[in-house]
Amino acid sequence: MMDKIRSIIFAKEKSAIRETIETILLAAILAFLIRSFIIEPYKVEGRSMEPTLYNNERLFINKFLYRFGEPRQGDIIVFRAPIALKKNFIKRVVAVPGDTIEIRKGIV
Repeated sequence: MMDKIRSIIFAKEKSAIRETIETILLAAILAFLIRSFIIEPYKVEGRSMEPTLYNNERLFINKFLYRFGEPRQGDIIVFRAPIALKKNFIKRVVAVPGDTIEIRKGIV
């Protein structure tokens, strides 16, 4: 009787191949969701952000943060270029709506 129960319980075991495929599929789905909604890797291209960020430096951008609030002065943000939609810019926020800025001799 006990052998029959054991054979019924263990008959539903998954094969190693199926478990591997399920694990890879779950990992791919989680990676896609994390990259789409939470964090995304970027590479700094150019020297405009020195000395804070350097050319070819790699960093992770928090995509989740601004779902709850607006960027503040001093934050570093990533945004799509207005003309070439396939390029992203990494820049520091120097002013927010309502601020007045002035540039003297090339200095904000």
